[in-house]
Amino acid sequence: MAAVNGAHVWKALQDVPSIIMACNTRNPLVIPGILKAAEELDAVVAFELSKREIYLTNIEGLYPDGDHSLSGMDPASYAKFVHEYAQDYPDALYFLHGDHIQLKQVNKQQIWEAQDLIALEIEAGFTSFGVDPSFLSIPENVALMTTVARPIIEAELGLEAELGEITTEKGYTTVEEAVEYKKRLNDAGIQPDLLAINNGSKHGNYDPGEVVQVATGRTQEIYEATGLRIAQHGITGTPLDQIVEFAKVGVLKGNVGTLWQNVLLDNVDGLQAKYEAWAEERRQALGLEKLGMEYANAVYLEETLGLPDEVKQKVTDAAYKEAYEMLVAFQSKGTGTIVREFVSATLS
Repeated sequence: MAAVNGAHVWKALQDVPSIIMACNTRNPLVIPGILKAAEELDAVVAFELSKREIYLTNIEGLYPDGDHSLSGMDPASYAKFVHEYAQDYPDALYFLHGDHIQLKQVNKQQIWEAQDLIALEIEAGFTSFGVDPSFLSIPENVALMTTVARPIIEAELGLEAELGEITTEKGYTTVEEAVEYKKRLNDAGIQPDLLAINNGSKHGNYDPGEVVQVATGRTQEIYEATGLRIAQHGITGTPLDQIVEFAKVGVLKGNVGTLWQNVLLDNVDGLQAKYEAWAEERRQALGLEKLGMEYANAVYLEETLGLPDEVKQKVTDAAYKEAYEMLVAFQSKGTGTIVREFVSATLS
């Protein structure tokens, strides 16, 4: 067993104080190092990309060849990269998760895009999904969940529901909001495995001097009130001693994304300068207020895949070191055995 159904992972670990590391690997070169660490620690790991990372950026004119993912990969090619690298780590247990399938408005186009992406990911072998209408009111959120999550539920795959847009000025998700959200979902026949909330985390790198402020107390209150384990977004830059506390307050899934991009850029000479120059040129050309350099991943995908083996190994080694430290802090060691035993008992 190597690839596993994400739903089995969430159910097997429902009462286990561990966190599954979910890795947004915008470039595939970091994947081997993560798998190596997971195999050594007998830790389950998830590989995931968000809608903009694997499908569409929805930024008109960004790429000359038309809109596509910021990684340059689609669900099928991403799955292929992960599965091929995993052949070298046969004892590593992993699964594919569709991250941040966002619906920012209630309209036919966004619904169609979400449904299309989910269909493509199911076809590619993804077995867990995060549907994200968190920008909307709770009734609208639930209505969209009911509309787009049905194929996931019918296929008995993992489901992460999201309440409380990450990094907003709206304040932390309240216990009352979480309880109402769960009730409305349940009334609609939806039983999510995980709940993502706004508890003060942020996506991307923290600025120098910026303090990490994750409200662990609020997180625990929501977990205890809803009984739903929490998906913690925006872990890059969080001190390891703080991460250790997350499992104690109900967190079961921890998203780590920008860290892997940092690993790539720190270990490939001159690549960050290329990313920054491309992003600034496109920002000015499109008249945008800002444009993150993560959008350059697609432009330089083929170049990085053609790097010399010694450079690729340097990236692998750095990713392994970071992944090992993270998995230990996540208290993920041994989760592979727990999940294997659960799957064996479930399917017997």
